[in-house]
Amino acid sequence: MTGWTRRAWSAAALMALLLLSALPAGAHLNSPHVFVQDLAGPYDILLIAHMPEAIPGEAEVQVRIQDRAADEQISVQIRAVPPQGEQHAAPWVDGVPSEVDPAFFTAPVPLMVTGVWRLQARLEGVRGVGTLSVAAPAQIPAPKTIEPGLAGTLIGMLTFLFFSGFLILGSMGRNAHRLESAGVPSPVDIRRGRIWGALGGAAFTVILAFIGNYWSQVHALYEVADSRRIVGSLRTLGPVAAGRPVEAVLTLGGDGGQRELGIVPARGHMMHMTIVRYPDADHFWHINPEKSGPSAFRFRFEPPVRGEYRVFGQVTRESGEVLTVTESFEVADGRVRSREATGVQSAPFGSTRLDELTADAGEGYRVRWVLPQSRSLIAGEFYPLTFELLDPEGAVVAAAPVEGEPGRLTVMRADADVFAEIYPGGTTQVDSRDPRGSEGTAREQVQFPYGFPEAGLYRLWVQLNHEGQGRVAVFDVPVM
Repeated sequence: MTGWTRRAWSAAALMALLLLSALPAGAHLNSPHVFVQDLAGPYDILLIAHMPEAIPGEAEVQVRIQDRAADEQISVQIRAVPPQGEQHAAPWVDGVPSEVDPAFFTAPVPLMVTGVWRLQARLEGVRGVGTLSVAAPAQIPAPKTIEPGLAGTLIGMLTFLFFSGFLILGSMGRNAHRLESAGVPSPVDIRRGRIWGALGGAAFTVILAFIGNYWSQVHALYEVADSRRIVGSLRTLGPVAAGRPVEAVLTLGGDGGQRELGIVPARGHMMHMTIVRYPDADHFWHINPEKSGPSAFRFRFEPPVRGEYRVFGQVTRESGEVLTVTESFEVADGRVRSREATGVQSAPFGSTRLDELTADAGEGYRVRWVLPQSRSLIAGEFYPLTFELLDPEGAVVAAAPVEGEPGRLTVMRADADVFAEIYPGGTTQVDSRDPRGSEGTAREQVQFPYGFPEAGLYRLWVQLNHEGQGRVAVFDVPVM
């Protein structure tokens, strides 16, 4: 292999690596789908919306009437109201009842533009007419990180394509004028071939760079169009060390939290924040920061040990859209000044028994896993995750509402790319009611409607409220 050939291979490989490294990568939080159980007038219903992977697309809306009598005749209609308002909404679509379960109805709903839609279900029967409306963000999904195998294949193909073009153009420049003659190319011919190959390689690189730049600009426009992607930044106030209180400010919007983002209270607070020590997930806090600016939130907690801590801040917009912003920071070694444990402590991620039906909730209390009975869960399927609280004697005790809710379920995948905070009413805000109107009474079993968006090992922090105190237990769940 000649020197110029080796240089061509090196240039091709470097160009491919630079181009691939410029491709955008991203992760997502929460599930793109909607799970809500609430009252539609006199009817207790479960509404599930499987959102499309891209917009324009078609969502599949499912409605199950939880309290339907065996011979009760109920009609279900569904429609989607676009972000522009009801005057632009398509007509109501009749839900098709299932042949297996007559209380279960399905209807396809087209979503043509990005933004926050309102999914509405209208039920009519002998009990009267009832309507439920929920927020459903229709957004363009973030691109995923390129898999190593695919990245290697693309690098190889780009390198081969670049080198092949270099050789072809070099041969044309060296030999095109010698079609009628044979013999060894002269130094002038060789130099001409190199110039042709270099010019062709430069043109190829410029074309690929133009395509890459165009894609980056399109991606940036999608980032702006996707209201879920609010830039967040975290600033600590003072030293950060284990065993001493840490104060910090989480700002939203990329401008120091000075711009109003239409954030409204949800379940009595402007922000619900979860802090997890990563990657062990052996320390957990749920706190409600104070609003210190239009879009800035100040909080305080005490990390007991050093390590990386992930912060998940969840806010609700006026449209009902729930947004989650995540940040992280490092905690250095420090002298523990308090003997009292802070937050919820548990075994490291993956070290708990996956078939355990009960988990410790402190002071002799335990939380029991009720549904689903099988712990072999499948990604994309809906599950009514149901739990109950046991007192120190092993008797079931009722979970009573605190701030309107009998409990809360926090879900995080092992890589922290999936995170969700779920209440008995579901994963999104219901119009005209906060929280769900039927949450005001105690219950022995608390159900959280959810569907895990992707496979992986998940940690579940289950909080059930009893006598004004939140009892938190931890379960690790594999999802296939």
